[in-house]
Amino acid sequence: YQSKRKWSEEEDRRLIQCIIDNDAMARTGSGKTWRELEEQH
Repeated sequence: YQSKRKWSEEEDRRLIQCIIDNDAMARTGSGKTWRELEEQH
């Protein structure tokens, strides 16, 4: 049970990061995340 819960927490974190990246891509409107845009500067 503990290991399954730990796995789901890691999955949740990954999912949240994915949502954040998708939101950032939508806001920049260029298909790139804020992180990618910052790396270009």
